[in-house]
Amino acid sequence: MIISGIYRIVCKLNNKQYIGSACNIKIRKQNHFSYLKRNKHHSILLQRAFNKYGKENFYFEILAYCP
Repeated sequence: MIISGIYRIVCKLNNKQYIGSACNIKIRKQNHFSYLKRNKHHSILLQRAFNKYGKENFYFEILAYCP
């Protein structure tokens, strides 16, 4: 099932967040963390925080679902 909506990636240590939207949230989440692990994410601020604090200090949360 494809889920569309608005989501955020949050750093547990400082509560800074990246907010985005996607037609397919499952695929978008996979892409975000894949790029972050490979140090290739388009958001340099998110990439720096991910590199500094590590994957275990981030979580992905869906804020709203869209039809």
